[in-house]
Amino acid sequence: MKKKMMAVIAALMASAVVSTFAADMDLVVRMGGFGQLNGIVNGHGDDGSIDLGGGVSSEFGMPFALFGKQNGLGVHISGSGLLAQKSPVTSGADLFGLFGWWIRFPFGKTDFAFQPELSYGVVNKKVWSSDGSKNYDRLDQMANLSLSFRWNPLDICNGKLEFEFTPQVGVETFNSPVSVYIGARLGFLYIMGKNAGTAERIAERENKVVDATAAEIAADPDLKDAVSVYRSAEGVTICLDTINFKPDSAVLEDSEYPKLNKIAAMLKRYNNTLHVVGHCAKTADSTDEGDVEFSLGRAKTVADYLIQQGVRKTNTQMRVSGAGSSQPRADNTTEAGKQRNRRVEITLVRRY
Repeated sequence: MKKKMMAVIAALMASAVVSTFAADMDLVVRMGGFGQLNGIVNGHGDDGSIDLGGGVSSEFGMPFALFGKQNGLGVHISGSGLLAQKSPVTSGADLFGLFGWWIRFPFGKTDFAFQPELSYGVVNKKVWSSDGSKNYDRLDQMANLSLSFRWNPLDICNGKLEFEFTPQVGVETFNSPVSVYIGARLGFLYIMGKNAGTAERIAERENKVVDATAAEIAADPDLKDAVSVYRSAEGVTICLDTINFKPDSAVLEDSEYPKLNKIAAMLKRYNNTLHVVGHCAKTADSTDEGDVEFSLGRAKTVADYLIQQGVRKTNTQMRVSGAGSSQPRADNTTEAGKQRNRRVEITLVRRY
C-alpha cells in the first residue's frame, strides 16, 4: 500500500512539473490512455487474427509551426492480447513502443481536429501453444501510420480534455513473415501548456501582448504615431501605419531603419511564425495583379530586414504575402486616404 501511495504521489509531482514546463516553454503536452483493436494480416496467420489491448500516450507540441500548423512528437506504449487463436496456440501477446511525428489540422474554429502521425518503434511478439510447438518470443521493428480524429470540448482546470478516434495501420519491417496490423485506438488525453487553450484563454494571452506592446509603442516618440497593434484573425498584428519607401519602389527610405530596429526588438520576444503582409493604395492606372506584386515586393523588403536583424533565423519561420489594394482602410480618392492604405502588417501567427 505504501509503495502504491508513493507511486501516486510521484505521478502527481511529475504531472505538475510537466505542466509547469509546458506553460513556461510554450509547449502543448497531451497525456492519456487508450484502448485498441487490431486485425492481424499474414504474420500471425497461423496463430490468430485479432489483438485487443490498451496503453498510454504522450504528445509534445513544439514551439514552432510546420506548414503553418502545430506539430510535435508522440510517444505511445501499448500491450494487447491475441484473441482469435488457432490450434495449437493457446495464448499470445504483443507489446508496442512507438515514437512518432504528428501535425495538427484544426477544423476551423471548432473543437475538432485531424492529426495524422507517422511513427516508428518496436513490437515484442509472444505466442504460447499447448504442446510447446508454437512457443516464441521475438522482437521486431514497426512502422505505423495513424489518422487521428480529435475532439476537445471540455475545459478542466488549466487545460482541456480531448477524445481521440484513431484508425491506424502498422507494418513489421524485419521478421518474416511480415505482419500487418490494421485497426484503431479509442481514448482520451489531457492537454496542458500555453497552447492547450480555449478561445477565451488564447484571447486573454493575446490581449496581454497587445496591451504591453501598445504601451511600449505609445511611450516611444518614434513609434506612437507610426505603428499600431491589435488582435487580428491570425493572431497579434503590429501594423506599420507609416512606412516610407522610395517612390514607386520597394526600397526603404533610410529614415525607416531605426523604426524597424525597434519593431525587431519587440518581435524577438516571441517565437511564433510571422506573417508579413504588404498593402498599397489603388491608383487610376494600376491593376489588381500589379498591386499584389508591388505590395509583395515591399513586404519582402521588410521581412528580409527583420531576418537580417535576427528576428527569425530562416524564411521558413516567416511568411510573406501581398494583399495589393484589396483591403483599404480609407478612401483611395484622397491623398490622406491613400497614405493610410500604404502599410505593412507583421502578425504573430496564433498556434492551434
